[in-house]
Amino acid sequence: MFTRLQPVLFVADLDAEIAFYQALGFEIEHRELGFVGLAFEGRILFGLQQRDGATFDVGQPLIWQIGTSDIDAVHERCLQTGLAVHQVPELAAWGEWLMRLRSPNGYQIIIEGERHAH
Repeated sequence: MFTRLQPVLFVADLDAEIAFYQALGFEIEHRELGFVGLAFEGRILFGLQQRDGATFDVGQPLIWQIGTSDIDAVHERCLQTGLAVHQVPELAAWGEWLMRLRSPNGYQIIIEGERHAH
């Protein structure tokens, strides 16, 4: 019955958010005035919607969690593209590796997955 969940994040600076996610390897799949659908490997995963004044802080109600099959590759991409890493990959108690980023609009991004040291 349900086939996907595609959240839309409100952002004050659409271009800065697009650049952040493109640095992680996401691509624009769809664009219209004030909105983009971002994809990875050809599938739309989520949208960004321009909303003036939309800002977030550490008390925000949303934590954006993105799964990966290679956290070391994500960490390396962040270093190569100049994205600030707020927590380097670290082993969580349940056995997955986690790292934390913050988007230009203030969203806390948790990358979670396996580790494949290169």
